[in-house]
Amino acid sequence: MKKTTVPSIEEQAKYVISQLNTFEDYLLMLSGGKSPGELYFQMASDKNFKVPHDVAQVDERCGHPPMHANSNYKFIKDSGLIVRIEREGKEWHPMLIGQNTFEKTAALYDSKLSNLFVEYSGRIVGIFGMSLDGHVAGITEGSIGSTSDDLVVGYVSGDQYKERITLTLNAIRNHVTTSFILLNSNEKIEAFNKYMKEDDVNKYPIVAFKYMEDVEVISIPQ
Repeated sequence: MKKTTVPSIEEQAKYVISQLNTFEDYLLMLSGGKSPGELYFQMASDKNFKVPHDVAQVDERCGHPPMHANSNYKFIKDSGLIVRIEREGKEWHPMLIGQNTFEKTAALYDSKLSNLFVEYSGRIVGIFGMSLDGHVAGITEGSIGSTSDDLVVGYVSGDQYKERITLTLNAIRNHVTTSFILLNSNEKIEAFNKYMKEDDVNKYPIVAFKYMEDVEVISIPQ
């Protein structure tokens, strides 16, 4: 695991973009949450960023309507990134399709990703954040996201967002070949360092990255 410290959140975004630009013909997977906000804004506006042909979601918070206030799709769309992806003729793959139940949506997205994962095998890059409780993507403590053999699951979490759809740890471990983890506060940096001393991925899903080969943690100074 590589650790990189940058001066600010703005520089963090610039650094990640510079790293993404070194990849060719890859699948980019985007997490929700606040941590990648500046990154997605810069990806939308920086003409030097080379948008890959396929961009997909790591997780989604379900709700009605689909563009509800806590939607990760809405979060990414509001950055302007989806508009840029589509304007350049590239493919954006949203998790929420139609008015399906979250279980059916998860099954549909599992099928889509299984095809993309075959097409881009060995060339899949994920952007991740981390919550203070150690959950990553939409995989909360003790959830099916930690244990399922599927690529994508939908379940009712015990937190404020309730219905979640997310890549599983199985999908992340076995298919995401390069991972960037963004840490944007002292509290999260301290929490991350604490969790890296743990071994229970079911309790602290972020621990899974400790056992992966190509992971870079990018943080701002404490």
